[in-house]
Amino acid sequence: MSFYFFRRIVRKSPLEGFIMFSFILTAIEKLLDRDFVCPCEPSRNIWSCVCYALVPAAASSAFTFYALWPGPRRQNRTESVEKLTRIIYCVGSAFVWLVLFFLDGRYIACASSQWEGIYSEDLVPWCKPLGNATSPEWCQKRTRKMFFISEMVGFALLLLVVCLLGFYSLKNWDRDMTDGTPHPDQIEMQDLMQYHLRSLPVSQLLTLDHASSTDHNDPKDQ
Repeated sequence: MSFYFFRRIVRKSPLEGFIMFSFILTAIEKLLDRDFVCPCEPSRNIWSCVCYALVPAAASSAFTFYALWPGPRRQNRTESVEKLTRIIYCVGSAFVWLVLFFLDGRYIACASSQWEGIYSEDLVPWCKPLGNATSPEWCQKRTRKMFFISEMVGFALLLLVVCLLGFYSLKNWDRDMTDGTPHPDQIEMQDLMQYHLRSLPVSQLLTLDHASSTDHNDPKDQ
């Protein structure tokens, strides 16, 4: 039930659905982040972080694709423009997950830990090295550095998403205002009225048509 409600919102206003889905992805990332444990093995660290980056991104893109495709086409847009719009939102949902991935920091820090150790969360989540082969101070310093780099990349991607989304929304809004495209609420209301009229029996339709023609008659002609 909740999915069909979300799908209705997305088809009615893709921008509102995109923003709502971004908050859902944020909650999912927090849940995954709480259970994340770095393997602290050089060969497994990278594969683990790649899976955390690509699998949820692909899943969110597929979910958005299913929610938007196929959808209603506006009067002033061709089919190719509508397809491009849906593809942009699908790629955007995956991009949002990547933003959350980099903002977290611990995934990139885990992937850059090229030494064996034990996962610890003392001051910062990091792989505490075993033995004396690697300096713990150097490892922790490198982990903090990778946290910082990952967060900066995440903020840069977030700024890019906001700018592109704002530009695209303003462009569509200006085009809709210029072409006089009706608001999605008006389109939905017209569809409901047509569905209600189709469900009425013929006798009531004739009565409504007669009443409408009577109301439009000029009183001076009677």
